[in-house]
Amino acid sequence: MKRIFLLTALALLGAGCLRPADLPGTDDAPPADASPSVSVPERPHAALGMRTVFRAWNDGGNDRCMFQIVYPQFQPNVRGEDAPDRRWDAANRELERAALIGYVPTSTDGTFDIERGADAYIEQCRTELEELAAALGNDETSYMQYVQSVGYDVELLQDGLASIVMESYAYSGGAHGLPWMHGVSLTIPEGRRLLLGDFIRDEQLKPLMQMVRRQLVDTYEAALIPEAAAAFSAYVEDANPATDEERHELAAYEDFYLTPNGFVFYWNVYDVAPYAAGQLNVTIPYRTVRDWLKPDAPVTALFRSSSSR
Repeated sequence: MKRIFLLTALALLGAGCLRPADLPGTDDAPPADASPSVSVPERPHAALGMRTVFRAWNDGGNDRCMFQIVYPQFQPNVRGEDAPDRRWDAANRELERAALIGYVPTSTDGTFDIERGADAYIEQCRTELEELAAALGNDETSYMQYVQSVGYDVELLQDGLASIVMESYAYSGGAHGLPWMHGVSLTIPEGRRLLLGDFIRDEQLKPLMQMVRRQLVDTYEAALIPEAAAAFSAYVEDANPATDEERHELAAYEDFYLTPNGFVFYWNVYDVAPYAAGQLNVTIPYRTVRDWLKPDAPVTALFRSSSSR
């Protein structure tokens, strides 16, 4: 698994121990595409590299506002083909969208403008800190620092599938920052976003979610918010078939990612448990739900691979 995350570097930046110029590819303008790092073992050929966007506002020798996003992008034509291969464009747009949800404003046509978003974050941060300094005095605010970073983990890249977890961290004062994760699974090179209903037959969506929630309660019951634990336990015991509305909602469920061996369902901090519990997850092996998979589920090749081990 390839892990790209930069909280340590950002912490060093904030402490004045590391300057943006010391980070590879983190100048004010996004660098040229990085060297390919993970090869996709299929045709059409591409490699999975990364792009970095960095901004900072320095006040009196300290980086007070920092914004950094590192996200994956497929890089076709690494073998020197003459014509650009546009078949990966949709996948790259989906990866960009997943990395930037909630952090970068969209344009009128719904696309993301990373540079504009980075500049807007720094401007808003600077304005807030300057207003606080005017109200409270520099001595009370000179230590304050805002940080927004996004990185990623590659969980799966095989058999025409990519599953990537975007991980973010935000801090704007208080006792601690806020970590957040978001999984995105795609067919490649087409870039079709995959939801739970793409894998599981309609009539088995509720039984699967009951299995997931039963395992969540069994594993984390002591850590769960009491109301969440009670609601999940009641759902597990509900013998009624799913309504059409419930099946539709479950088919569109997206808080999971794929590994070579199974589905991983996750909950962010505060979703169902206090901050101290961290991010929770439940793994359902493909072999466990073999009979519930759709015949054309994109994960069937993975199931065959994991079963042969």
